[in-house]
Amino acid sequence: MRLGEFDLETAAREARGNWRKFDSFAWHDRPEDCEEWAIVYTHNRDSDLLDQSNADAIDKALAPFADGDNPDVRAEHHGHWACGWIDGYAIRVCRNGQITEAFRAYHALAARLADYPVLNEEDFSRREYEATLENLRNEGFDSDYFAPPEEWAGEVFSWLWDHKQSAVENRDGNGGYATKEEIAEALDALGYRILWVVSYVDTGEVREEYREEWEAQERCEALRAAGFFPTYSQCLPERKPTEV
Repeated sequence: MRLGEFDLETAAREARGNWRKFDSFAWHDRPEDCEEWAIVYTHNRDSDLLDQSNADAIDKALAPFADGDNPDVRAEHHGHWACGWIDGYAIRVCRNGQITEAFRAYHALAARLADYPVLNEEDFSRREYEATLENLRNEGFDSDYFAPPEEWAGEVFSWLWDHKQSAVENRDGNGGYATKEEIAEALDALGYRILWVVSYVDTGEVREEYREEWEAQERCEALRAAGFFPTYSQCLPERKPTEV
């Protein structure tokens, strides 16, 4: 069982000196009263967004207990053969025979996690959103066909969330991964596709838009065969005004 599934007193008994049960572990800078301490880990090099978010919440909750000359919390950073490194805390479980406030604070968080896996919904959602935007930027788009503004990733996210939510849902714990085709669909719908414009004079000036350059070229050839003098040019999408 995890510590959060025990009541406070049982959790304290289980946690005290738990580091002695770790395989191939050496705690070189352990405190003098090391038997009163527990080591808990929160995240590692390969942790997903949820673990990172929860680790940040735990860090904020334990920070007040890490101050002073003889604190009840110490940050720990250990090497690990499988994941490179692993971070967490050494927490003094008892001082003078009494459970410390530091361990009480950690146990309260652990109990919350035993019931529900997210400590801070707002922070976790922000991390999912930011990671998905970064994934969108990394996937990118074909600049031969689209010319969106700098902030295109946010607009694409919003469009996909409204029209194809599965493309930006958190799939593997590290944000959503839209395909280049899904990004193109969104950019097209948002009006950021580069068009090819054929212009010529009939009874008046005529302007025709085409999505592909070859379509514009073929139209020009047809118009020339019919006695017209067309031209065609690339038309970049208009930038939407930025709200202030």
